Amino acid sequence: GKEVEKAAEDKSGAVVIYKGNDNSDDLEKDVVVVESLDPQLLIDEMSKNGTLGENIKVNSFKNENGTINIDVSSEFQDYIDNMGTSGELIAIDSFKNTFKDAYGVENVVITVDGNGLSSSGE
Repeated sequence: GKEVEKAAEDKSGAVVIYKGNDNSDDLEKDVVVVESLDPQLLIDEMSKNGTLGENIKVNSFKNENGTINIDVSSEFQDYIDNMGTSGELIAIDSFKNTFKDAYGVENVVITVDGNGLSSSGE
């Protein structure tokens, strides 16, 4: 309803975008300003800072009961498939932490075109 939309609008402004450090063994934070709190905008910011690959599209996004379920296009899987295990984990952690911070949730579940993320680290 309207109240929810209003609350979402109030959140526009600064968000924290996580990324891997130079050694890919820890996360760094960038604060960026976005027009609105939008899953695609967050993904685009992570693409810009090199955390995620390019052309990753959000297929669906649900924020319920402290858990975000986000389904993204196969470019995300392609991107992490081309990284070493540490880089891949950093990318996934950055993705999850960025969304956790932005939306104030505990859990982020990422799927790719409806399928679970296949990670070499798991």
